[in-house]
Amino acid sequence: MSRSSAERLWDVVILGGGPAGSAAGLTLLQRDDLAIAMVEADAYDGPRIGESLSPGARPLLDYLGVWERFRATQPLASFGSLAAWGGETPQALDYLFTLHGNGWSLDRTGFDRLLAETFQARGGHLWQRTRLRSAQRLASGEWQLQLQGEETGPRSLRSRFLIDATGRSGRLARHIGTVRCHEDRLVGIARVAQLPAQATIPSAIHVEACDYGWWYAAPLPGRRLVVVAMSDADLAGERRLTDAQCWQQRLAAMPLIAPLTEGVRFITPPRGFPAHTSRLVDPGGDGWVAVGDAATARDPLSSTGIPYALGSGIHGALVAVNALTHNADMLPSYAQSLHDDYQQYLNSRWNIYRRETRWPDQRFWQRRRTRVELDPMTPLSEVAPVTRLDAAASVHLTPGQARALLAHCRSGASSHQVVRDFAEHHPELPDQRIILGLQELAAAGLVTLGHRVA
Repeated sequence: MSRSSAERLWDVVILGGGPAGSAAGLTLLQRDDLAIAMVEADAYDGPRIGESLSPGARPLLDYLGVWERFRATQPLASFGSLAAWGGETPQALDYLFTLHGNGWSLDRTGFDRLLAETFQARGGHLWQRTRLRSAQRLASGEWQLQLQGEETGPRSLRSRFLIDATGRSGRLARHIGTVRCHEDRLVGIARVAQLPAQATIPSAIHVEACDYGWWYAAPLPGRRLVVVAMSDADLAGERRLTDAQCWQQRLAAMPLIAPLTEGVRFITPPRGFPAHTSRLVDPGGDGWVAVGDAATARDPLSSTGIPYALGSGIHGALVAVNALTHNADMLPSYAQSLHDDYQQYLNSRWNIYRRETRWPDQRFWQRRRTRVELDPMTPLSEVAPVTRLDAAASVHLTPGQARALLAHCRSGASSHQVVRDFAEHHPELPDQRIILGLQELAAAGLVTLGHRVA
């Protein structure tokens, strides 16, 4: 970074150069009166997860002016998915019957690089291999950023507005102190395989459920295949899914996925990545906004990750422009849009997971299929000592969270009061998980419920 660029006051600095960050940058660069910079942690040279692009992404790529560049890369067409879900017989979902036709299988690193290079070509400033160390709001209203370059060392930036596009890590939001609310602890453990010359390349994503989660396999450009085991972090740890031999043994037991890997050569070791469903309680504030997974993160099963990232990046850029030009504050409408979209996603997620009924007693499925049955006005009549709590008393809460919830329970309080009081101390937990945890404590006899008073 030159001395002049370090001393320059940027209009917007975007932290994170994935699809959401690049979409925000490309939208902002449609104006020629703004100085825009983007900070990316790597150099678009490492593996990235997110291998499919659904047909609905095309209008967003058109809006950003990158559709023709994307098409010129000759992406591998994808015609939908084949899923063994809710039964052993695979069911097909065909993209050809949707409005926009086929989707695409991505070299995700190449796709992200294409967007970032377009951002640079249109006048945006991009710093790679650079991470955020701290962010401070000055009395002038500007932001002072301290960055750490992998090769260039520490540096400082000033900006009028910030966009957090750092994914599930939400690095800027963490520095600001905004709480992230987690619905689950989903992780993925992925390996990439090279297909033999004579093998047929799958034309669809394959998905298969199992007792501890699900697997998927997706074709990649260059005659490659990515195979991923999805489970909760604790369950993946119990099964040692980051160990290549254990991962391979589990894969061999998958009737739909395993045949796709016959004769392949795995070229990467098992690599874990976070895939939890989560949201920021506040997706923005004075002088900043979060976009993409930094704002709300979704289960890969939804297949909406990249279109959502592009759309929220565009919307977040408009929030920034309105803040800089002192027009009507768009943040409330953006936050409401995120909330509504997230609730719709949660409903869809519930409907997808409830279709799988083969393992009702397994923790992975209990965490996603258990219904709320507790009447919020039911009073608690007796509460057991915390010392009686077994480590396995709850599948929805960690042992520490379950102990803390039991400690909040008091005789005579309504279920609603207990959940409300506990949520104030644990804003990182959604109400539904707290309610389900309280249901479990009651089912275990640790909390006795009285009769609702009319």
